[in-house]
Amino acid sequence: MNTLQVLIPAPQKVSLSGGKADLDIVKNFYIDGKINSLSEIVTGIFRDFNIKSTPAETKTADGFKLLFAPMPPESFRITVDEKSFTVEAGDAAGAAYALSACRQIFFAALIRGNKYAAFDCGTVEDAPRFAMRSLHLDS
Repeated sequence: MNTLQVLIPAPQKVSLSGGKADLDIVKNFYIDGKINSLSEIVTGIFRDFNIKSTPAETKTADGFKLLFAPMPPESFRITVDEKSFTVEAGDAAGAAYALSACRQIFFAALIRGNKYAAFDCGTVEDAPRFAMRSLHLDS
């Protein structure tokens, strides 16, 4: 089972780059000040999966990073390589959707068992397919 291809709903694009990243890559985390309001969600994810991670004062090359990027509203990109787990979002809503996907990726990595727990390296990209959200009720 690939940790990046388990997401529900399925993202628009998943690109695998090969390789695996140990869970230790998230031992430090940095959250961009523009979306710092989501820091409790990030620490909650780490706590839920019993991952010990400490906040970093500056953006570093390694670790978990939640960054604001010039992207359309509600869109996100998650990039995992051997040294970092980077989440980029266009706004707070995109970051929230990305963190929901992160929770699924962390679960998929940990369900393999402690001996084999690792993230698969690659990129996940998603954005709304339509400009407005709708709801259909069937009676």
